[in-house]
Amino acid sequence: MEQDPWRGFRKMRLGYLRRFRPSDYVERDLVTQLAIASFRLHRIFMQEAQADSSNLTAQRDRRKAEIHLRRVFDLILETLLKLQAKPPTPPAKEHSLRVA
Repeated sequence: MEQDPWRGFRKMRLGYLRRFRPSDYVERDLVTQLAIASFRLHRIFMQEAQADSSNLTAQRDRRKAEIHLRRVFDLILETLLKLQAKPPTPPAKEHSLRVA
C-alpha cells in the first residue's frame, strides 16, 4: 500500500519552514507555495519512474508540467529570498474610516 502522500508533503513543508524561518504571513505563504511546487515536482519524477516509456504524449505532458513547476519554484524562491534580504518594515497604522 502506498504511503500517505500528504504525510510526505507535511514533512517537506516542515523542512522548508525550518530552513527559511518565515517572519510573517507573506513569507510563510511563499514558503508553503515553494513546498507545494517541490512536492509536485517530486510526484512528477515518481510518475515518470513508473510510467510506460512508449507513451510519448504522457511523457511530453509530464515534461511540460516539470518545466512549468521549475519556473514557478524558481520565481517563488527568488521572491522569498529578496523579501528576506530586506529589513522588516513596521506595519502601517490603520486609519479608521468615519461614516457620516
